[in-house]
Amino acid sequence: MADDDRWIIVGLGNPGPEYAGTRHNVGQMILSVLAERMGARFKANRTRNDVAEGRLAGQQATLARPHSYMNLSGGPVSALLKFYKLPPERAVVLHDELDVPFGAVRLKLGGGDNGHNGLRSISASLGTRDYYRVRFGIGRPPGRMDPANFVLRDFSATERKELPFALDRCADAVETLITKGLTEAQNLYHTDPPALSWADPSGEHLTNPDDHALAADLAERAGRLLLDLRAHGGDPTALKDAGDRASHDFLVAELSKARPHDAVLSEEGIDDKDRLKADRVWIVDPLDGTREFGEAGRTDWAVHVALWERDAGVAGELTAGAVALPAQGLTLSTLDVAERLGHGGDSSRPSEGVPAGIFPPGPGAQRPLRMVVSRTRASQLVKDVAELLHAELVPCGSAGAKAATVITSENDVYLHSGGFYEWDTAAPVAVARAAGLHVSRIDGSDVVYNQENPYLPDILVCRPAIAGLLLNAIREATHAI
Repeated sequence: MADDDRWIIVGLGNPGPEYAGTRHNVGQMILSVLAERMGARFKANRTRNDVAEGRLAGQQATLARPHSYMNLSGGPVSALLKFYKLPPERAVVLHDELDVPFGAVRLKLGGGDNGHNGLRSISASLGTRDYYRVRFGIGRPPGRMDPANFVLRDFSATERKELPFALDRCADAVETLITKGLTEAQNLYHTDPPALSWADPSGEHLTNPDDHALAADLAERAGRLLLDLRAHGGDPTALKDAGDRASHDFLVAELSKARPHDAVLSEEGIDDKDRLKADRVWIVDPLDGTREFGEAGRTDWAVHVALWERDAGVAGELTAGAVALPAQGLTLSTLDVAERLGHGGDSSRPSEGVPAGIFPPGPGAQRPLRMVVSRTRASQLVKDVAELLHAELVPCGSAGAKAATVITSENDVYLHSGGFYEWDTAAPVAVARAAGLHVSRIDGSDVVYNQENPYLPDILVCRPAIAGLLLNAIREATHAI
């Protein structure tokens, strides 16, 4: 089947849904954009590829997704070129590239594989390096993370926000390559896309949505750094100390670059009281749940990144935040939590009454209230309130992990009266409020941040519909509120 004018466009990646959203599969993501433009559907082909055929920008094209894993891509690509009786220079391979900034596009004909196993396999199977490559930048991994682990992880929250535009731009570059040639495509697309910078050249702060994205991105990246550190193992005490230090250094350095005029309050840093005069203060816990981090197999530890702004309320207010739970592969942030969890509008619900399906105690109750508490030091007040409400106590590790179980509706209440600090709760509170949850001190008053003394005695996080019930039980248990 000879068709000298046909282009074979191959999107590299690994098969299976578990890899679909990873950086290493970005070639197949670009291929999906091209298929949509062609109005073509993929179907299995005897060459061990899924193929979609049609015209792309007026050119006859076959899009191909190899059935093999990345490091065995050469066999299906070689078989497809033989099937169409086409030379390697009619092939365009779309793939991820570590040494190119995120979202940037680089095109070339031939050259080395730069350590990319998919390209190495294709070159070996074809017996030549002379085929086109369209490289989509994914950037380098943070800290000491192994690149092999980095490419098999999903894009960060900030990157996911920009990804559709970057994929579309890369698809444009492919169309230019097959219609106008390599030189024209390089001239047009070898300029980086608009940078994902977090402060503009004048030093002015960008808009609040970018603060949400920054919080989520930094929490995720610090989490990946911690996962990589934990994977190396070692003495638990040394591991915990190294985790605290590495995550703190990373977050402070990145905030200094992204928001050079903002103050930072970190559990692991010196408390610079100049923050009390600052308009914007980032409150971070580089490793919430250090003990859990040092215990093999535990997933209830977190990274907290939150922003407090003076102008957001009478006493200032948290305006952005993210809680990353790296060992659970989960990040909850003010960027998307309300939409993602379906809590939109929840904050307007009355604080009295009981939601269907749980509580009150007594005949007909479907299940008891679930109250998430400290693994080792649940206070007597918490135990007394649980007894009054016939609630089930659910032990959990870090404050962020506990709050996350309420945000995701795994549990109903997070009540703590044993004391902790602003960095323990700032990010969880920001996310909980964005999800429409009730957050207060145990006397019902507001939780405030960026105080001279960052100590916080207590907190209550729950759904608004049961807040009144909880506060009444607390009053009864203490006889003092």
